[in-house]
Amino acid sequence: MGFIALALNCYPCAAQDAAATPPDPVPLHSIQEANRILVDPARTSPVTMRFRGTAIFTSQAGDFCLQDGDAGVMIEPPDPQLRPALGDIVEVEAPIAFHAADPLDPGFFLKTTRAAIVGHGPLPEPVRTNLPAALNGATAGRWVEVEGVIMQSALQNGVVRLHLTDTAGWAVVNVHDWRPGVSLTEGWGARLRIRCANVGRGHTALRVSSTDQITVIKPGTPSLFAAPEADPAALRQGKAIADRLRLTATVLARRDGFFYLRSKQGTPFRANLLQPFNSPIGNGHPLELIPPDAPESWAPGDLVELVGSPLETTPFLQFSFSSFRPVSAGKLPPPASAEGRNPAALACDLVTIRGRLLWGEKISGAAGAGDTLALDCDGTVIHAEVPANAATSGGESGASFQKDDQLAVTGVLFPAEYGRPLTLLATAPPGRSPVLTIASARRGLSPMAWRWIMGLGAGLALALGGAWWLQRKVRQRTAALGVANATLRDEVLVREKAQADLARALEQERELGELKNRFVTMVSHEFRTPLGITMSAVELLRHHHDRLDAAQRTELFDDIHRATCGMGGLMEQVLVLGRVEAGTVGCRRSPCHLDGLAQKLIDESLSAMHRRCPIHWHPGGDLSGAMADEALLRHIFSNLLSNAAKYSPEGAPVHFDCRREGRDAVFTVRDQGCGIPEADRPRLFEAFHRGTNVGDISGTGLGLVIVKRCVDLHGGQVELTTELNQGTTFTIRLPLWAE
Repeated sequence: MGFIALALNCYPCAAQDAAATPPDPVPLHSIQEANRILVDPARTSPVTMRFRGTAIFTSQAGDFCLQDGDAGVMIEPPDPQLRPALGDIVEVEAPIAFHAADPLDPGFFLKTTRAAIVGHGPLPEPVRTNLPAALNGATAGRWVEVEGVIMQSALQNGVVRLHLTDTAGWAVVNVHDWRPGVSLTEGWGARLRIRCANVGRGHTALRVSSTDQITVIKPGTPSLFAAPEADPAALRQGKAIADRLRLTATVLARRDGFFYLRSKQGTPFRANLLQPFNSPIGNGHPLELIPPDAPESWAPGDLVELVGSPLETTPFLQFSFSSFRPVSAGKLPPPASAEGRNPAALACDLVTIRGRLLWGEKISGAAGAGDTLALDCDGTVIHAEVPANAATSGGESGASFQKDDQLAVTGVLFPAEYGRPLTLLATAPPGRSPVLTIASARRGLSPMAWRWIMGLGAGLALALGGAWWLQRKVRQRTAALGVANATLRDEVLVREKAQADLARALEQERELGELKNRFVTMVSHEFRTPLGITMSAVELLRHHHDRLDAAQRTELFDDIHRATCGMGGLMEQVLVLGRVEAGTVGCRRSPCHLDGLAQKLIDESLSAMHRRCPIHWHPGGDLSGAMADEALLRHIFSNLLSNAAKYSPEGAPVHFDCRREGRDAVFTVRDQGCGIPEADRPRLFEAFHRGTNVGDISGTGLGLVIVKRCVDLHGGQVELTTELNQGTTFTIRLPLWAE
């Protein structure tokens, strides 16, 4: 059960005489029961509940968090002077007046009409978790233990905010009562272990009542850039760590919020910035570890010093949450050669690549517009972006290069990510060209040689006469137009292919998103009811076992068993579909007695559906000698018989027939149910899709998908005929006999 933070209407609580007659006592419930009632959309009237929990957090404002088992709730007491200590057992009474759309919102509080401390006990066993999991509410409402390294901190509105990182990510821990017991005079990079309350999710989710719950595992450094120096080569080979390490490096480029650098040891890497807390802070507080930001004026070649966390080590080294300071101006280091190496392994570095020009296009309409050149580098396509102010060999622009020219381009290689290919930003020291022509497709001559030939040809044409010169120019123009047309056709084909690939990728992403949404909706819907039944039965058995007679306890155990079986069946369907989709399930044929198998499946279906509908088996002819995968047949017909009984009126017969046609066995399952609307039929065999007319009949949308996949594995066919409110007939044709 997750954390619940409830925003409820608070009924006025007027002061009453202590001697007045008390109202009828409210039954004692659990926080889990309050959670179920809160999120129940069918509830239409207020419900007053009384429950107890252990205090795991108390703020200076008076609100506090209670935990009971694995569920929690934020309390706003009627008397703000009630300040329970950690471990106090508090009993509260509150009206639940409306249906909460999001019970995990940490800004909501349960406004109570009565709250009292009724005892004291040990704190719950803390749940060990990582920072981003707690930030996202994975352990909401629980007493948790996290570890992290301080990147920065600030005092804001009386609360000390500690910005921490671990190997999984980051989070902010909010300390509401900072006491002198914890000193962070050497706070940069200090590693802390903190026990705190996970109140919902978001930047205010981790809350600490006082510094008593904070342990300094490893002290930090007195200043930001006193962090220990990193060994980039060792980090490249090791696992991600959260420690704050220092590097001296040369700036190669800056793009998309990242700096691309080369360390003084020669290792390329990428770093992003640590953004300071963007809110007012106190003055002179010893915990204000706000790092400086990086200036926008740094140019390629500048030498800088940075401190960050090497969270990613493959396929390239990356420093996250980094702070920078300049060292000196400098020049670009020599580029690395990509000769004989996989270009992807050189990501983030200044390199020189050689390749054949596939196509080039002008980039216009933006500051710094230039050319984009697509190069084939031994089978790897790299897009080289040449800024407008970058000189090319012979003063040429990208438009003057010809398809199939062999080019050498120097620049910073950006990794292939975010749907983009490997991209190289052409960069070179002042006065040097980042793009050189190695060999021209025009008879292997360089552009300079071609200019000499054209000059001599023009002089010879003038000497021989204007008519001959004009005829030659016409032939040259015609040939140039032919080359231009061919290049244009190739560019159009490449762009059309790229657009088609992009459209397919977007469609696949949209379908994946829809599949994920349908899966989450199905799991949350199908698990909610059996989980609710199980938890309710367990609570009744735990709290009222002695008051229940044997029949009542048996009924509760039966409820738990049925709910557990239902969830097990759901997970079995998901696992079967996963194995089929992954290709780990094959068709393993063996002799199969179809009549006996059908009788077993009918008995199992009648038991599973509590004999809701009779099932009539009609075998036709001699069905002996069939060769089939019995496990796949079970998946096919158990799902079809279950659906037929589930969507038919109670008592309506279901007909299950089989006959032999040559080498094929033809099975039919016919019901008298609600039928399938025409609009739903094209998506009938998609995962998690259900008919729009099923109403409140439970289901997962996986049965027919499994049927279709198992029929396909047998090399068979599935067909259906259906009519609304009249019934549906599925016909399965499977080749079960030899020719």
